[in-house]
Amino acid sequence: MSRHALEKFLFRFDKEPALQAALQAGTDAVFQGYELEEHERRVLRERDLATLYEWGVHPLLIRNFAGTLGLNYVQAYRARGLGPRPCFRKGDIDMKETEIRSRWVLANGVRTHYAETGNDGKTLVALHGGGAGSSGASGMGLVMPLLGRDFRVVAPDSIGGFGLTDPSAPTPYGLISRAAHTADFVDAIGLEKFSVLGNSQGAWAGVYYAMLHPDRVEKLIIVSSLTIATSMGIKQEPNEAMRALMGYDGTREGMKRLLEALIIDKSRITDQLIDERQRAATRLGAFEAFQRMAQGIEFVRNDPVLKLQTQWREALPALTRRIPTLILWGKNDTFAVPASGQALADMLPDARIEWIEGAGHQVQTDAPDRCADIIRSFLND
Repeated sequence: MSRHALEKFLFRFDKEPALQAALQAGTDAVFQGYELEEHERRVLRERDLATLYEWGVHPLLIRNFAGTLGLNYVQAYRARGLGPRPCFRKGDIDMKETEIRSRWVLANGVRTHYAETGNDGKTLVALHGGGAGSSGASGMGLVMPLLGRDFRVVAPDSIGGFGLTDPSAPTPYGLISRAAHTADFVDAIGLEKFSVLGNSQGAWAGVYYAMLHPDRVEKLIIVSSLTIATSMGIKQEPNEAMRALMGYDGTREGMKRLLEALIIDKSRITDQLIDERQRAATRLGAFEAFQRMAQGIEFVRNDPVLKLQTQWREALPALTRRIPTLILWGKNDTFAVPASGQALADMLPDARIEWIEGAGHQVQTDAPDRCADIIRSFLND
């Protein structure tokens, strides 16, 4: 990374109105005369202050770039005891389209981690499911590199104790709070229009966001979401897969059982995946955050006013008439059983459903190539 060129750009930014106007216009001409690498240009285009801070850029240069907001970012990071990385190698932010990159952003005060693949092209926001230890990378990691060849894919770790995102973030309204965090996230990274891919609870959050911002969502992809089926009034009896998910006991063996309930192809359940999710689920504050999320969901379910926001029999069919919607469902899903998927499809005649052979609840993990092909065709149509 050319640190000198980056600091030169930031030093001049608040002194040259033409430079500010060019960046606002989104033209690459703004970077002429500065030997900036593509990942540096993207951070500047997106005004990704969190990454600038983590790169060790001086707070005064961040202020030059973003004014008072820049100083607020620095103060918020310091208040959380977070410091910049002492050095940053180019290899840490390799921009190859098929590689997953680890990134951070401050989304309305919440230090949010997200995974990213791809570079230019249409943007797809991928939202993971709600099992303990889930994250953007662990939930969407097999399909992201395949889609990164054609699209930019960003997969945030949700609030509620997931991934590496700040576990202290409040979730008083459960999944409604998660949808609000999704809104903060897409605003923080500067997205205007994009498509949404969501699995299980992530699909619910994505659909709720689309209901509030239908002008910003181009297409919707719902993957095996019993949460959405429930909001449509579809009933399903408890099953063993549900008990494995809800019965996670904090042990590595418990995490393995959880994953075996969601993923049919056991070769996909690697030691690396188990350990990654186990670390996320047992890091400081994660369990308490997960409990608060569950309490928020229960609070909304029992509140006479808030629960109306989760009853979608009229809203979701109307939304799918407005936004092109694809449903992917695993034929071997033992958590959200195929009968629930079919009932949902019957209630959404304007949506298209694709049944995936040999796939369980995490369809995108069991059949990443098939999912990527279908999603690619849908987004390019």
